[in-house]
Amino acid sequence: MKMKLTVLGVGFFLFAAALFAQQESKIIRFEGGKIHTGVSLAGSLFSGFSGRASGLGGSISSFETEPSCGFGNAASLASAKKYALQVDYAPPINLDPGRFVDFDSEIQAYTDDAIESYRDPTLLPTYPKLGTKIMQPDRLTSAVIVIPLQQATVSAYFHRPLDLSMQTTISGFHAKIKTQLAVGEEKDDVFFNSYVDGNLDFRLSANVIGLAAGRQIDEKWAVGLNFERFDFLLRSKGDLRVDGTMLFGGKENTFNDPNDNWHNDLNQAIDAKYLGSDWGWKLSASYDVQPNLQLDAVFSWAPNVTTTGHLDLVNNTVPALNLGGDGENEILDPSKLKLSQLTLTREVQNRTFPKLEIKLPKTLTLSAAYKLDWFALHFSYGIGLSSLSLAYGPDEIGLKPAHSFKLGLDFKYVQSGMGLLILKKVAHGSENLGDSLMLPLFSLGTSSKVWQNYELNFSLVLSPVPIFKMGIGYSF
Repeated sequence: MKMKLTVLGVGFFLFAAALFAQQESKIIRFEGGKIHTGVSLAGSLFSGFSGRASGLGGSISSFETEPSCGFGNAASLASAKKYALQVDYAPPINLDPGRFVDFDSEIQAYTDDAIESYRDPTLLPTYPKLGTKIMQPDRLTSAVIVIPLQQATVSAYFHRPLDLSMQTTISGFHAKIKTQLAVGEEKDDVFFNSYVDGNLDFRLSANVIGLAAGRQIDEKWAVGLNFERFDFLLRSKGDLRVDGTMLFGGKENTFNDPNDNWHNDLNQAIDAKYLGSDWGWKLSASYDVQPNLQLDAVFSWAPNVTTTGHLDLVNNTVPALNLGGDGENEILDPSKLKLSQLTLTREVQNRTFPKLEIKLPKTLTLSAAYKLDWFALHFSYGIGLSSLSLAYGPDEIGLKPAHSFKLGLDFKYVQSGMGLLILKKVAHGSENLGDSLMLPLFSLGTSSKVWQNYELNFSLVLSPVPIFKMGIGYSF
């Protein structure tokens, strides 16, 4: 995305430049180093709220009366007649997708394509090594209490709709570029060496606390209402430690040298923090067509949350390096090199903003459920009325959940959910960035009563994001 939060694009400029070498400038050495990345992506946006809802892929209807159903469909509370508690927890998990996907061959092919037209004929590159982990930190994911009253049933709850974190370390990158600098009528070789190590920590999280109420209007109709407060945190902190030298005429000039009286800093850094909150609501209704057939509708009005904070960037560049890669210019332009200041750099002043807007999707979901003593079938169709996006200054990018189809099979003690989520890429609120994305949905769950008033739930979401949760409910 174009947002100033693209840290690796800002900080990794030396190696981005190395991929745009032109004409006489040649890459004569390229060591890819190592990149280790751990990513955690979880939340009820991808797994359903909790309990049976997770095992059924989020397709649950108001037929179900477990406490967590009120998160997404408060009309389900109308039939709850007992006080109840439920808590869900996600245990720690580490997965290595490199066991199933050959990332190294993809990176090698990309590197070859990128440097083929301007590599030195003798160059034998060392390709980047990628280590990736998909992680799930141990965390309380939801908690809810249900209280039946004379005219309605109410609940108070907490859950995490989004929890994204990423930790990246970079080490061992080394590039060497050769060009020629005219001195009088002669040309001498100039060598630019660069070395990069760094790290980046990023987190975007949302917590929701809410109140819900469900009421039976008559024998067939029930309605529900949710009020929810969304609290968001975006935190990013990292730096790239970039060292380099310029070798000319047998003399080595070093970047980041405090003894020079000109700006020669190559390091990059980011420090960002944004916090904000706002309120949203949901309106739901259910209709009993027959004792074993029910129709539901939920309209969700999620807020656009304006967060406030700061973004501090340190972005140093080498004027002689051309980052545009327009096919005509040299990667290391000798006309911009000063013999008296070969390590001259400049600090780019990036425009930053005190506000970051997080736009949440507004949705309409229609559901149908057919239930027998030993089996229940749940089907839901959802349409997104707006996008899930980030807006920073004039830039905005996100995904619109255009359509969702979910099918849940409940065999009393075992649940399964499957479906399809169709997303549209958007920028600046409306620009179409390409074809739609289609993500399959699949989950498994099990639930059983272990004591008279206790119920245990386990759910495993395999797609679109691997998530494992366990929960316990108590009614009294």
